[in-house]
Amino acid sequence: MLAIPTPVTLRQPVATSEDYMLLPIEAVFTWAECFDPVDRGDWYLVVYRCKHRDDADEARLTQLDADAIGEASETPGLHFYFAGPPTATG
Repeated sequence: MLAIPTPVTLRQPVATSEDYMLLPIEAVFTWAECFDPVDRGDWYLVVYRCKHRDDADEARLTQLDADAIGEASETPGLHFYFAGPPTATG
């Protein structure tokens, strides 16, 4: 039987700059503070970014993102999902 890990509570990451979408991922958030409450061990951190086209349907993309976050949040083993707001540069 697959063991489902006990969820942990991560602190909300804080962007280090208003241009966080343009920075290297290791410099984007206050990672040490975010993971401070987490016990040492082997963890996976998945980070992705997307850039919207100028003609993108922002309302539709926002709804799709919200749906994905909702579905992912119900998945056993998911510990945290952060979605930042779109920036002026997409």
